[in-house]
Amino acid sequence: MWQVLSDQGILNEDELPLDFIDLLNECDNATSVVEVAISSDATKSPASQVQSLQTTANLYLPTAPSPAVHISPRTKKRRQARLFSNDQVTYIDKDEATDTEDATLVTNHTQIRAEAEVSYMANIAKRQKLFNHVVHQNEYKVGDLVGLKIDKVDRTNVTPRVLPCKIISVQVASNDMDTYQLCTTTAILFSRFQVLDLLNLSKCNFRDLRDVDSTTLPTMTFIQACKAYVSAGLITP
Repeated sequence: MWQVLSDQGILNEDELPLDFIDLLNECDNATSVVEVAISSDATKSPASQVQSLQTTANLYLPTAPSPAVHISPRTKKRRQARLFSNDQVTYIDKDEATDTEDATLVTNHTQIRAEAEVSYMANIAKRQKLFNHVVHQNEYKVGDLVGLKIDKVDRTNVTPRVLPCKIISVQVASNDMDTYQLCTTTAILFSRFQVLDLLNLSKCNFRDLRDVDSTTLPTMTFIQACKAYVSAGLITP
């Protein structure tokens, strides 16, 4: 070591580098500690002395740093690509799970909607069948006696619940729903009525109504005809 310093032109102690002086001081301190440990353990057995010296040396002697692990840029890229691939697989799994749940909800909704539509159409068909049955069962012709129900709102000054009428004309509509022109003993009703509005009074004996000549009667609204019927005193057949 001194030969190396001599080759570098360092002859005096004052010319020594500071880091070299610090290294010498550390070596001197370590040597002193070892000497003190040897003198204090002189009375111990050789094995105990060796163990004590080893412990002291481990405490004061500098420890060589662990070698740094060098990772090439290519290896770093591989690790980053692997981490990115794992994260991407995780996100794909989550997206697939969400898509599966959405598809299940859409399928259930479609099935419920289809069942509701089938039930609705069956109900409509049933109602239409009942309606057609009522229409064809109660087919009237000119001269038949029928009744019009008087609603509670229209019975303010009227006692009877039904206004007896006679069919004086039948008009066939485009939807196969016939409309009927009616008259009472005192007037011809202004509005025309359908079969569902009529009550069958064919078994009732309204002689005056059967014999009335509708060509001599004035035209009135339904409420006016009800009041005229009450005023004429023809409530009871």
